Amino acid sequence: LVSCLLSSIFVLHSLNVLVLPPLNALDRFAYDYLIRANPPSQNAVDHIVILDIDEKSLSNPKLGRWPWSRDVMSQVVTTLFEDYEVRVLGFDVVFSEPDTSSGIGTLDALAKGPLADNTGYLELLKKIRPKLEYDSIFGELLMQYPIVLGYYFNLGTGDNVKAGALPLPTIFSDEVSIKAGSVVEGTGYGSNIAVLTDAALAAGHFNPIVDPDGLIRKVPLLIKFEGDFFESLSLAVFRMSKALERAEASGKALSVQPLVLFDEAGEVVTGEGSPVLNAIQVAGKRIPVGPDSSVFVSYQGPQRTFTYLSFDDLVEGRVKLEALRDKVVLVGTTAPGLSDFRSTPMGALYPGVEVHANVLASLLSERASAMPWRPIEFRFLEPLGIFVCTIFLLLVLGRVSPLASMGVWLSLSLATLLGGGYLWTGYQVVPQIAPLLGAITSIFLWNFAYQFY
Repeated sequence: LVSCLLSSIFVLHSLNVLVLPPLNALDRFAYDYLIRANPPSQNAVDHIVILDIDEKSLSNPKLGRWPWSRDVMSQVVTTLFEDYEVRVLGFDVVFSEPDTSSGIGTLDALAKGPLADNTGYLELLKKIRPKLEYDSIFGELLMQYPIVLGYYFNLGTGDNVKAGALPLPTIFSDEVSIKAGSVVEGTGYGSNIAVLTDAALAAGHFNPIVDPDGLIRKVPLLIKFEGDFFESLSLAVFRMSKALERAEASGKALSVQPLVLFDEAGEVVTGEGSPVLNAIQVAGKRIPVGPDSSVFVSYQGPQRTFTYLSFDDLVEGRVKLEALRDKVVLVGTTAPGLSDFRSTPMGALYPGVEVHANVLASLLSERASAMPWRPIEFRFLEPLGIFVCTIFLLLVLGRVSPLASMGVWLSLSLATLLGGGYLWTGYQVVPQIAPLLGAITSIFLWNFAYQFY
């Protein structure tokens, strides 16, 4: 009876009815070990380059003081697309304030004050104004090239500050209906200024999911805000890349394909009912996700597994054309002063931009098992495995010696560990082995103590 009760506790945990934090911690530890010991074969790593705002770049007088002028950013963007022929450019940076470095504000103040009656001054100001409105110039480039801006949501309860202009939702609230509370919800946001948000062809949030131990193992591909759904930076860059492929193949204008959501039954999610999310499809690629729209970060290796190029080297002309031609470029920072480091299974100081590069690499990969996932069937196979092992242990443990009993426990535990390792190395499946291990161990210990002591 006690063995059945113990088994039931672990079954309820595997079904997410009863949460046992130590088991979740053990599963997180297992994932960390697997991702470090057996990282996936490099998924499209060579196609992604990180353009680094490093300490060397921040001290370059040509770039000026941080935050850099939009005039500087416009020159860099033009160089990247026209000279280096990059494919897609994504920003893990927020342009949250208007650029006043051109002095246009001071000139306007003079036009309204001491020089208000100076016709020559007013005419000259009108003539040169277009060249001094750096935000508008940068906005024109955003409309011209396949560029994805970044922004973030506030996820803390009560943190409802709204800064900047939020882009249009990826999916509007009346298009789909998903089980309430399942998808990560934002309470506020920090975004780019309106002139840039309105001009950009796409934008994506760069929020990760932080586990209870402070490490980042997942990223939500969608975040819900005021009923609408907004895509992540990595997903937005992936969609832009696929749209560019379609445009080049068809000769038509650039057009980003919509997302299609699937529920646990494999049916397309519509505006009716309240299904649980199971997959997202874009450009013919189906991406398995958790009920909260999250994906496991398939870390390709330790920090700097991807190619990093410094902004300083770019503006000084030290970067070869081949290093960037036809690459997907993510702009981010490793400068300690800008504080964009994350704690991950690969290290305590891991650049935030490289987290998104890992997710993007999985999305761009053509391998079917490029993205770590947990099949829906496992929600039922895991409780079934616990039930089968419970019956087996009840039938065997009472009939064998203490030494043989220990051998049975060790054999089942080893089989569970090896099975989890096989699923990971062969298919990048992330099973929850802790409930099964917990059930096997607790039943063994109870029977061992009851029968032999």
